[in-house]
Amino acid sequence: MATAGGSFDRTRAALDPRPLTVGLGYETARMPTIHPRWHDIPLDFIVTETGILARAAGGLRQVAPDEAAALLRDRLKPAAS
Repeated sequence: MATAGGSFDRTRAALDPRPLTVGLGYETARMPTIHPRWHDIPLDFIVTETGILARAAGGLRQVAPDEAAALLRDRLKPAAS
């Protein structure tokens, strides 16, 4: 489903806490950049047929399944009150 003008990103930005987001794609469709705009919000993880990519400072990095699981556990921990 296509969205117009970043409406999906604006919806995610308005949610508190921001939801965990995972994208699915094919490695052959990978691009060096999409030239993000001000309203674009990066995904937390991208899964392709070759592995799992996690959002990191400066872009994406390949992670092993056990590291992805640890990152997910940390991200999904309830906030301390």
